[in-house]
Order: sequence, then C-alpha cells, then structure tokens
Amino acid sequence: MDSMVGDALPSQATPMTIDERPGLPAAAEGRADDIYTAHAPLLRHIAVAKFHVPRSDADALVHDVFAAFFGNAASVRNLRSYLIGAICNASRHYWRERKQEESFCRDDIGCRPSRNWSNRSAASF
Repeated sequence: MDSMVGDALPSQATPMTIDERPGLPAAAEGRADDIYTAHAPLLRHIAVAKFHVPRSDADALVHDVFAAFFGNAASVRNLRSYLIGAICNASRHYWRERKQEESFCRDDIGCRPSRNWSNRSAASF
C-alpha cells in the first residue's frame, strides 16, 4: 500500500511562483482587503435581515464565504453574484445545521438541562 502512495506523489516538489498558485490571482491579492471591505456589509445584512441569522454568527458566515472565495477566485466570473449566492447558501446551511442540532438535543436527554433539574433524583442522572 505504501508503494501506491509513493507512486502517486511527484518525486520532487517544485516551489510554485505567485503566478502559478491555484486560487487567488496575483493581481487580486493586493485587493483582498478592498474586496472584503466593499462586500462584507452587504453579505452580513443579507444573512441577518433575510435569513435571521444572529449577528455574531453572520460574521462567521461572511468570513467563511470570503475564505471559500479567495480559495476559488480564479473561477469566479461575477464577484457580486458569487458572494450573494454563497451567503444565501451558507445561511441556509446554518439553519439546517441548527435544526439537526435541535433534533439531536431533543433526542438526547443530556443535551439540555431540564427546567426542573433540581427536583430530579440522583438516580435519573
């Protein structure tokens, strides 16, 4: 099995220049802060106003959207459309995850303390 892994890897790794890196083109690297500053408020607004994501979680979603964008920027044709679509998808995913967590918590008695936890006997724990 080790020989198969060794065969799939190149014998020597050649360092890549900035122009050869996948993802963010060299010209866009210097603009990354400008892109983030220009579009992050809109993305936050969409997550909070349209999808009712809590503000603190919306910031994390916006960060995730930009992380995905900067890793895949070379294939993006329309920046604004890409970012808006990505924050909508991320917001929907956020609520799907919360729904699954809520379902799990209902099934698992230890997930949430009972409102009446002080009245429970030690045997129920």
